[in-house]
Amino acid sequence: MSVLITGFQPFLHYTINPTEQIVKLLDLIEFSVHKAILPTDFKLAGSVYDELLTQHQPKIILNLGLNAKAVGLELETIAINVAKDFLKAPEPIIGATEMAIKTSINTYSLSEDLRTEGIPARASNHAGDYLCNYIFYKSLQYTQAVGGQALFIHMPYTSDLAASIYSKEQNAFPSLSRELVLKGIELIVKQLFKNEVHS
Repeated sequence: MSVLITGFQPFLHYTINPTEQIVKLLDLIEFSVHKAILPTDFKLAGSVYDELLTQHQPKIILNLGLNAKAVGLELETIAINVAKDFLKAPEPIIGATEMAIKTSINTYSLSEDLRTEGIPARASNHAGDYLCNYIFYKSLQYTQAVGGQALFIHMPYTSDLAASIYSKEQNAFPSLSRELVLKGIELIVKQLFKNEVHS
């Protein structure tokens, strides 16, 4: 069963994106995992992502993004059909289609399972209207068409990166240890695998 896990390159004024670090460190040897770091340009990210979906045909998709204000893992529930590129006015991601798509994954139950394992997590309503939402919407459209499960997770900085930023810039951000984030991602993939097997 093919699994696709993506993160992002740094964006806006952020010089480091912890999702890139986490994706590279993930070691899920029991699964057929394909990992990719997406560019933060809308058009380029969309074309790269479409190629990944076509090439790997994943049954489980996990997209990671940074929310510098998050205090734990935020499991996004809905993607909206709005793309807000800072270079132009908001517009639909895909015309004449659904305004919003909800993931088939029970984000509330899954976040509760993570908290039971000692991992700060919560279900979030939607992934905003920037690039994270754009990728999440595309992943949900894909799973609607061919089956499978897709989830977007917003994560905070990892503790080492937050400490590094503070020492250089005196800007403080919430953070989680790399170990907790990696453990959380691994537990999520295993649960989605169980869901897919029993679907």
